[in-house]
Amino acid sequence: MQRAAEGLRERFPWVQCWWGSHTRRWWAYVPGVGRLIEAGGPEQLSEEILRALGRPWR
Repeated sequence: MQRAAEGLRERFPWVQCWWGSHTRRWWAYVPGVGRLIEAGGPEQLSEEILRALGRPWR
């Protein structure tokens, strides 16, 4: 979990990303967009962050 969280923070340094130990889900807050995003895994969270930013993920 720690390595995946660090990878997300490196890719999106302006976004707060974390693993919810109680929810068992990945979370991110995207400033500027003002959205809280949740996903089942770090790859899915990356895709959702890019979607929130209005960018294609592939």
